[in-house]
Amino acid sequence: METARIYAGFFNDTVDLHEFVRTGGDTRITVISREGIVLADSNPHNELTIDNYLGRPEIIAAASSSPAVHVRYSSTLNANLIYYALMVNRVDSYVFIRASMPVARIDAYLHQSLPLFLLILFVLALICFISVRSMTNRILKPFNYIEQKLRRL
Repeated sequence: METARIYAGFFNDTVDLHEFVRTGGDTRITVISREGIVLADSNPHNELTIDNYLGRPEIIAAASSSPAVHVRYSSTLNANLIYYALMVNRVDSYVFIRASMPVARIDAYLHQSLPLFLLILFVLALICFISVRSMTNRILKPFNYIEQKLRRL
């Protein structure tokens, strides 16, 4: 997810973690220590958990240098979320920057974009039809000319 990459690019050892994770909208940003402890979360009541996040699939993937998107149910937010995490180096260690957003947000975006997508698809199909018809007429023009000459003979 691009959001996690952007946050990872801005992360450094001097940032105030609580300011760093502030986001707008439905995107949730979590900073997790290499020990799996939540250092900061844009969902404040999640910081109070004592869960270890090292076992989460997105953290395992980031730790193995092959970040991947994972979808699962969040009991904290009572919704299916899309998770993506990146490992970011610090001076003496590293942290994980995790971004997550509700699947419903992606679904809503797709439903909202569908009419525009269908319109673009229709216009492209129309352009293709006109282009193919024009090219076919140009290719067949010499043959039609020969046919007319042969009929006159």
